[in-house]
Amino acid sequence: LSSPLLLVVYHLQSRSRPIPSSQVAALPAMAAAAQRLLAASTKIVGVGRNYVAHAKELGNPVPKVHAPLPDRP
Repeated sequence: LSSPLLLVVYHLQSRSRPIPSSQVAALPAMAAAAQRLLAASTKIVGVGRNYVAHAKELGNPVPKVHAPLPDRP
């Protein structure tokens, strides 16, 4: 198994549900897509649903306007 395929399988299994048989056949294609995505990426920008909680936890102000993500060069 390739590393991207292992990442895809791990992600699917981490949802605490069995991988549906309909998705098992798609794993190689999903791994290929993950490999293309990883190869093209130079950094990862995370946008979380709990951003407000993290900002408050760190004592940072929560911006009223979201900062736009930078365009890819």
